[in-house]
Formats: sequence, structure tokens, C-alpha cells
Amino acid sequence: MMEKASQPILIVGGTGVQGGNVARELLNQELIRNGGFRHWTILHPCKFMESFEEVSAREMEPELKDGVLFGILKPDTQVKWTCGDNTAQFARAAFESPEKFNRKDINVAGDELPITCRHKAKTL
Repeated sequence: MMEKASQPILIVGGTGVQGGNVARELLNQELIRNGGFRHWTILHPCKFMESFEEVSAREMEPELKDGVLFGILKPDTQVKWTCGDNTAQFARAAFESPEKFNRKDINVAGDELPITCRHKAKTL
């Protein structure tokens, strides 16, 4: 029988097309939740601002090269944003204080700004 990890377990999940296979991701999260681990934390970052940097945008938002921002959200839908640094800060805190963050699913977002899809499209 394999010994359970004594160190904290942390996974970072994404959702949607960019997050890969959602069904597989949800299964992995359930395996962590029900796996008998002493400490675990699951981070759920929202939309990454880095997705719009030139290198990332080629894969994450390829239509931007033609000046088009494609999506299924209505133009006035507000979107929550984060960046890699926000997510890394939560990950570090979870490893440094495993009891505090134990058995938690944490949605990671930066400051909640009134940025709508319409505003994002105009800015980009």
C-alpha cells in the first residue's frame, strides 16, 4: 500500500477551453478531495491577464491578430481577472500554512474591476 503524502498537496485548476479537458480536471480534483491526503488545497484561477500578452495571445486568443475578440459572453458582462503572481501568492501561502488552507477550494481573482468584455475589446 502506498503511503499518503505528509506534505501538502496543491493543485491549480483552470476551466473552459484554455483549461484543457474539463471532465478530466474535475475528476483529478475529486481524487485529491477524496484521496485521504492529510492536507490539500485546490486553487481555481479565473481569466489570466497574461493571456493577452503577445506570445500567449497567439495560442489563447488567436483571433486578436485580426483585431477580433471572440467569446460567448455578452459585451457588458463583467469578467474577473488574475495574473500568475496572484495565483503564486496563494500557492505559497498554502504550502507555508497548510492547516490554514487545508481542504479548501479557493477561487483566485485580482482586484474586482468594472472591466466588461466591451471595455476589454476596446482596450486591446
